[in-house]
Amino acid sequence: NAVLSDLISVIRSQLARSLTRALRLPNALPLSYKEHTVILDAIERHDAEGARKAMHDHLEAVLVRYANAIQTGESVKAEQNGSARIARKRIRAAS
Repeated sequence: NAVLSDLISVIRSQLARSLTRALRLPNALPLSYKEHTVILDAIERHDAEGARKAMHDHLEAVLVRYANAIQTGESVKAEQNGSARIARKRIRAAS
């Protein structure tokens, strides 16, 4: 269905832009890595509820970090090590 395909493309594009911006926030990559580690640990333990909670907590934390950055006018500069650029390439490749 062409309409559904177009809708998915729009959603993916918006998600990629939001994720790119979120990864540019100061300390975003180390915090995100830590949060993803908690998710992965729960999955490896076959702890579905723990993984669900860890994923929920991670998504909520990203939203809070991003909203706080917008409210305070915090700069969303790319990380010095180029990690944000690498993340953008991975997002585009997955699209």
